[in-house]
Amino acid sequence: MIKHITLLVICLFSYAVASAQLDTNPSVFKYSNTIYGTAALGGLWGTFNLNYERQLYVNKTKLFKSVGIRAGGGYWSTWGSTGPHFILTPTFLSGTGKHHFESSIGVTALYDKLSYDISVSNYNFVVGTGNLDNEVPPSIFDYIGIYPAGTLGYRFQKPEGRFIFRTGAGFPDVVYVSFGVVF
Repeated sequence: MIKHITLLVICLFSYAVASAQLDTNPSVFKYSNTIYGTAALGGLWGTFNLNYERQLYVNKTKLFKSVGIRAGGGYWSTWGSTGPHFILTPTFLSGTGKHHFESSIGVTALYDKLSYDISVSNYNFVVGTGNLDNEVPPSIFDYIGIYPAGTLGYRFQKPEGRFIFRTGAGFPDVVYVSFGVVF
């Protein structure tokens, strides 16, 4: 009987010690979803996109307090090329309170619509003259490039706030500024 009581006390003590280690509110931010618009400019390159970000993992004791996933799309332009793009990156946040270091690395797909349109118009011009020469029309996939994407920057976001401000540098958002809301 004493063995059972001793074992029960040890188990209860172990549970009490282990539960004291747990954080009852492990979330870094009160809300897990974010929508923000980004405008970026760098030399002759510029982008504008709308992004959705979801917080997937939080841990107040690690270097990266929050890990999320970002999906976004918009429009890019440079001297002589322009078109839509899509971004998919995991996002890593560190820092406490309302000031955070933000980093991400992933992929972006850039569609060079202007070059494709020029190529299609040249093909149609050749076909219209009756000089077919067995030419194959251009494929849209020849004008989509997959590139690495990433950011290093600063994020202002209060733990229970609904507003975010981001700024930093990366690709395809060369030097960017973002404003958004969390929910």
